[in-house]
Amino acid sequence: MSKEGLKFSDKVLEELRDPEFAALYLNEHLDYEGELKQELLLQAFSNLIEAHGASQLAKKTKIARRTLYSAFEENGNPTLATLIKLMSEIGVTLEFKHKIKKAN
Repeated sequence: MSKEGLKFSDKVLEELRDPEFAALYLNEHLDYEGELKQELLLQAFSNLIEAHGASQLAKKTKIARRTLYSAFEENGNPTLATLIKLMSEIGVTLEFKHKIKKAN
C-alpha cells in the first residue's frame, strides 16, 4: 500500500516506531496538566505498543502480551519494571526536570 493510501491513524502508528517521534509524543502527553493526564499517558503507551506490535514487544521484553495490554489499558497501572522494560525496547528514556510551580 502506498503511503498516500494510509489512514491517518496508520500514519501515526508508523511514525511512533521512530524513537525520536515516540519521545516527543510521550512528552506531549506527560506535559499535559489536567484530570486526564494518567488516562492520556496510558493511551499513548498503548498506541506505542500497537505501533511496535504487542507480540514482538512481549518476546523482546519477556513481559506477557496480556500483561502489556492490561498494564496500559484505561484503568491500567503498570509497574515501574514494566514501564522501564517497555521504554528501553521502544528506545525512549525517562528524564526528570524541575517544575516551576504556579503562584496562587
